[in-house]
This record gives sequence, C-alpha cells and structure tokens, in this order.
Amino acid sequence: MNKRHRSILIMLSLAALSGCEPDSPPIERMVAASAAVAATPVPVAAPVPVASAAPVVTRAATPMTAMQLAEASRCFSCHAIDRKLVGPAWKDIAAKYRGQKGAEAKLIEKVAKGGSGAWGTVPMPPNVQVSQADIKTLVRYILSLK
Repeated sequence: MNKRHRSILIMLSLAALSGCEPDSPPIERMVAASAAVAATPVPVAAPVPVASAAPVVTRAATPMTAMQLAEASRCFSCHAIDRKLVGPAWKDIAAKYRGQKGAEAKLIEKVAKGGSGAWGTVPMPPNVQVSQADIKTLVRYILSLK
C-alpha cells in the first residue's frame, strides 16, 4: 500500500468514526483534504552508505559534553572516572600520561584502534563506531582529569 492510499484510508476511517457526530464535516471534504495531503510531494532522503556493522556515533547539531559522548559511545561499560572496572580509571590514565610528549595522539590512536598490555591482560577493542573528532574530545577530557 503506498502512502497516498494509506492517507486516504486513514481519512476515510476517521470520517466513518466521526460520522456519528452531528457537526462532523462531510466525507467529501475529508476525502478532498486527504487527496491534497497525499498529492503533496514528500522529500526522499538519499541512502546513507554503511561503512561498518557498528553504528557511528556522531555529534548532534549542538556540541555534546565529554560525559555525553562517553555515555553515547558506551565508554562507561568498561571505564569509570575514578575506579578500575574492566579497563583503567580515567583519572589513572590521566596521571600516567600527564606531561608526556605526544600523549594525546598516542591515546587517540589507542582508543580508535584498541590495544592491550598497558593496563593488564584484558584488551580494549577498537572503537570504529566513534568518530575521530569525538575520540579527540574524549581523550582531551580524560587528560584534563586530576
């Protein structure tokens, strides 16, 4: 059933349901209104290419905070700010890399590609669903923690 037929069917159903009301509009006007709605062109979005099986987390029109990005990216499934979970606490990461030259770039790459060995035996999987810009925001936030 196409959109026009569905709109007409809905309008006819509404007309039938409201037909018992004494002040209901005539069915002919409702059908004409339905036809006008159905004739209105509906913009069709272009298909979005899929780069990977995982959804890509992107920023909304307004900038998200680092905490919102972390929640949307599911970082807190493995990390906490002040205690070890599956992965290290973000404050521990900040302390380990504080003052190191190239720490930001190294951590951006590690978050994007994943890694193992620096904090134990449990590997961190690659975060292909998170954009590079969002990873950079998250890493800068982590390195700012004291």
